[in-house]
Amino acid sequence: MADVIRGAVIGYGAAFNMGRAHANMMQRTDGIECVAICDIDTDCLKTAKADFPDVSTYIPCFHGEATLPSQSG
Repeated sequence: MADVIRGAVIGYGAAFNMGRAHANMMQRTDGIECVAICDIDTDCLKTAKADFPDVSTYIPCFHGEATLPSQSG
């Protein structure tokens, strides 16, 4: 079994949809998998979950820890 690098996107929305672009690049690149997306905007996370249903989404807390993965469908 080949090694797979697991990555995350911090900030999905905002300028030029770069979060979506980075997640797409990870998913299309052999040996790299996007496993998580984090954003403070719940609307952006809903979009991320729709774009990447198998990826966990997180809303950051202000204490340096992320919440449990969102279960929005």
